[in-house]
Amino acid sequence: MTGDKSGRHRRREREFRFRRSEILDAAEKLFSARGFHGTTMAEIAASSGFSIGGLYQFFSGKEQLYSTMVEEKVRLMYDGIMGAVDREESVEDKIRALVIAHFAYVEHHVDFYRLLIGTKADCAPRVSGRSGRGSSKSTAAMSPASKGSSGRASGAGSSGGWTRSPWPTASSASSPTSSLHGS
Repeated sequence: MTGDKSGRHRRREREFRFRRSEILDAAEKLFSARGFHGTTMAEIAASSGFSIGGLYQFFSGKEQLYSTMVEEKVRLMYDGIMGAVDREESVEDKIRALVIAHFAYVEHHVDFYRLLIGTKADCAPRVSGRSGRGSSKSTAAMSPASKGSSGRASGAGSSGGWTRSPWPTASSASSPTSSLHGS
């Protein structure tokens, strides 16, 4: 009888993880296409085959769903890259493995990478004075409120962030690529 209960428990746990994964995958595609504020829980529910109420069995709201998705995808990326790097001996091979693993991740997770680098003007939730984990620098760095004119995270000066976007913009006369194009 005990084995039967533990078998049911394992099956329920497996089903829970599978359903949660389905929701996160659907949310990733929608957030990538429409941004955080342009995506509703109703759209995520419809896309993942759940009722709106069903989503709340897994996540307390859209912000938690978004932050969970980002956290899990970044952890997956980090683990994959570090696994590739750890298998190498020399520094040169480690760097090569890092670059190859990173590009492989990007190639297989294009929707998520669009969110991560912020190609949508509205890609992440705004953070307004909440306290607790993930509510200040890490989430704010991804929020539209902290983005410069290029739409990319620009950081906050003395707190260790960037004072300007590290990526060249069309208006930057001294961009790294301007010398390549004769500008």
